[in-house]
Amino acid sequence: METTPLLARPKKSLWSRLKFSRFRKKDLSSRVIYVGQLPDEEFPPNYVCNQKYNIITFLPLVLFEQFRFFLNMYFLVMACSQFIPSIRIGYLYTYWGPLCFVLAVTLFREAVDDIRRYRRDREVNRQRYDRIVLDSAVDGYRPFVMEHVPASALRVGDIVILHKGQRVPADMILLRTNETMGTVFIRTDQLDGEIDWKLRIPLPSTQKLPTDAHLLDINAQIFIEKPEKDIHSFIGTCTRLDEEENDSLDIENTLWSGCVVASGQATGLVIYTGSETRSVMNNATPRSKIGRLDLQVNNLTKVLFVATIFTSFLLIVLKGFNGPWYGFLFRFILLFSYIIPISLRVNLEMGKAFYSWTIQRDKKIEGTVMRSTTIPEELGRIQYLLADKTGTLTKNEMVFQKLHLGNALFDRNHFHEGYYRDVVEFFFEGRNECKNFWKKCVENHGFFRCSSVPRLPRHKTRVISRGSSFRYSGKTQKQIVEFVRDNYVKRQTFQRSGSFRASRSVGSSRGNVSAPAHTPAPALNASLSAHPLLPLPPGSDGTYPRRQQAVCPLGPAPPLHHFTTPPLVRTRVLEYYIYSN
Repeated sequence: METTPLLARPKKSLWSRLKFSRFRKKDLSSRVIYVGQLPDEEFPPNYVCNQKYNIITFLPLVLFEQFRFFLNMYFLVMACSQFIPSIRIGYLYTYWGPLCFVLAVTLFREAVDDIRRYRRDREVNRQRYDRIVLDSAVDGYRPFVMEHVPASALRVGDIVILHKGQRVPADMILLRTNETMGTVFIRTDQLDGEIDWKLRIPLPSTQKLPTDAHLLDINAQIFIEKPEKDIHSFIGTCTRLDEEENDSLDIENTLWSGCVVASGQATGLVIYTGSETRSVMNNATPRSKIGRLDLQVNNLTKVLFVATIFTSFLLIVLKGFNGPWYGFLFRFILLFSYIIPISLRVNLEMGKAFYSWTIQRDKKIEGTVMRSTTIPEELGRIQYLLADKTGTLTKNEMVFQKLHLGNALFDRNHFHEGYYRDVVEFFFEGRNECKNFWKKCVENHGFFRCSSVPRLPRHKTRVISRGSSFRYSGKTQKQIVEFVRDNYVKRQTFQRSGSFRASRSVGSSRGNVSAPAHTPAPALNASLSAHPLLPLPPGSDGTYPRRQQAVCPLGPAPPLHHFTTPPLVRTRVLEYYIYSN
């Protein structure tokens, strides 16, 4: 089935290609940066700019975008035709007045949107960060000064200290952290849409330094690749010239612009700024979005224009082609031009502005920001909202409501509450099932990281059942596929041989062990441990026996010698998990 997109992105015009021809980017190349020293080469300023226009290009670009619509171009031709005396049928202001009003409303709306983008950019550029620099006013030793500078003042080679909850202002290399584990977690939901925290590791040669100020005393050289768009790969090396120590750099040592420090304090070295950062290189050039409603109105305008031409020509045929019939044809077209109401464009612009104003002030969705007021009506066309595993939505937190499979419909009433929790959890009825599950995880090298520990309010509690539950946050789907591809090793084949199990029981302080003289055939192929984690029943003295397994070749089992084993004393512990109402 052929589908039509909600938004139609126009092709780049000649003007958009040439308007910044003077500021074309230079060829990107790899670079060498010294820690704590500014490079000799000039790099782009660390300035965020998402504006579509400036003072010079605002009026021509907006008018060009508006007259691309057939509706506006039609009324422009009708208004210009009134300058010809032979076909003038009224006053000039009757045609130019409504057209100028429509263009004024459009200019005002575009100006407001661009001012909002400017304010958001200014807020990001003015965020303050701590930068470590040398104090040039003091001689003799190398004291450092902590400067509180805006993000737009950061340059390549600066050492910046990031605190918990701060946004990373530029692409950086992680040098040190004050965490006891020597690692830092970051959030990349604004960069790739994934809500899972990412682990970042500092360089070993700089992490061992006592304080951040000692970063200015070392002689370290960092070689990095040229700026790329790929946010999942990075190549570089760090060389300590004073200690002849080398460290390789990869994606786990980076802090990309737009990420947020989720834990601890991080100290990084700026390597890319401004237009060379990963986030800016992946952003498309701001363009005017055209919704399906505008395209439909534009097409209907063309149909009405054809109807106007046909009606005017029909009247000329009825009148007869006598005299200057061309002038009469244009006059009929001007008279029937009111079939296409110019107020249609005004109503559309006013309606879009009202929709945007209402959405931003809706109390049910507080904090909503309308980044584009040209397509708010397209929200009414959305019927299904889907999100993939990587987190396409910026905030991918969904609650199960309804599932439709063919002719079967399932909603929340068909399932127990425990099967559609807001977070992914494992539930076990008993302690033994939980232990068996963890045993399988260890055997298959599958571990889970606790992303958060919820603190429940202290209310009156009651014991529900003996069970276990936990939440996890592991690798993303892309990381798992890459790990399996890079670390796949074919397992060696083996042959299973027959075996049997000899058990003993402890009845007192001395254990009499005896082996069966003959083992039946089914026992030869039995598993060594059917239930390795299930508790054994206690003995007559209240102690728990030990379990021993002996593997013997096929044939009669050799006799086992008697030996003395001290009784195994174990305290029975009942683990109850308490849940708050």
